[in-house]
Amino acid sequence: MQKLLIGALGLTLMGLPAVAAPISGGTFMVAAAPSTAIVAKAHAQRVAGNYGAALAILEDAQKKFPGDAAVLYEMAFTYDRRGDYDEALEAIKKAVAADDSYENQILLAHSLLMVDKYDAAMDLCDKLESHPGRKSADAWSRSELYVVRGGAQGLKAKREGVFAMIRYGLGVRKEFEKGVDTDSDNPRAHYTLGRYFLEAPGAVGGDPKKGTTILAKAAKMDDMDFVIRGWYVRGLIQTNDADAKAQAERYVKDFSDLPASKKQFADVYNKAK
Repeated sequence: MQKLLIGALGLTLMGLPAVAAPISGGTFMVAAAPSTAIVAKAHAQRVAGNYGAALAILEDAQKKFPGDAAVLYEMAFTYDRRGDYDEALEAIKKAVAADDSYENQILLAHSLLMVDKYDAAMDLCDKLESHPGRKSADAWSRSELYVVRGGAQGLKAKREGVFAMIRYGLGVRKEFEKGVDTDSDNPRAHYTLGRYFLEAPGAVGGDPKKGTTILAKAAKMDDMDFVIRGWYVRGLIQTNDADAKAQAERYVKDFSDLPASKKQFADVYNKAK
């Protein structure tokens, strides 16, 4: 997959799209005192879209509380939202080394997928099925297992050819549907399912208008996610929607300060001209 947040790859193999994205929701990891207040402050900045400010707070926190898992989790999450996937992976690896909780490891699985390590992401998701913390995890974290595994299976099908497609391809949509069923409030689950319908041919259930409608819902749920919003605009462009140019212009206005948005959605920027 092309790198995305919730970046994603619009790849298909015999009509089966591979989907990934920067994380949109997520568990707020409560740090052990005395880092709690600092993490909460950074979290508030991240939710507001002030990623640079959030990272500055977290970098200072790292110096004060080296190895604090909650600081590292929030740092990984923030890097991911900004489209810095290599940095996100390094941060979440350190968080897992300090605390191998289900929540930390599901973010690790996502981060592995975002740097194209789909086998490792898939294997980790399979292992997390039996993690003792899964049952008590919140709905978002449980939903992410299906979202990430579906994305990993789709990417594997794309990269490794027909035999991988036969084994994994037809299950991708089911994984995304499980993600929505597990947490209907997870915008990433709706996003991945919407992209499936947008990109898949009709022979395997593709329906661009349906996909764009689902993407619109995901974008409404998380208006600050540059990947979800970017794919929503792409859906409008693909379906020749009259609102495509206006939404592209809004996208550029909202995300032009993020280099990753320009790299991943050059077509949206061109539509806005």
